[in-house]
Amino acid sequence: MTELRLHVSPGFLLAAAALYYIGGARLLGAVILADSAHELGHMAAIHLTGVQLRRLRLHGGGAVLECGGLRSRSDELLIVAMGPLAGLAV
Repeated sequence: MTELRLHVSPGFLLAAAALYYIGGARLLGAVILADSAHELGHMAAIHLTGVQLRRLRLHGGGAVLECGGLRSRSDELLIVAMGPLAGLAV
């Protein structure tokens, strides 16, 4: 298994600071919780389908999971759908 690379852009840190400034720790925490659930949904589907997860990039507009070795169109659809479905569970 290869290690997951994490990249955090300055835009992500600026967006987090702006959320904290606007709504305090409660708003920032709620956004982090919702976004984490969304991305964990994608990551769970990636794990279930056996696709390799290469990198997690956090930027001002959200997060991007970079993976390789998609086996089928149905794997891709499952991975795409699991993010919003996990977000609904929160």
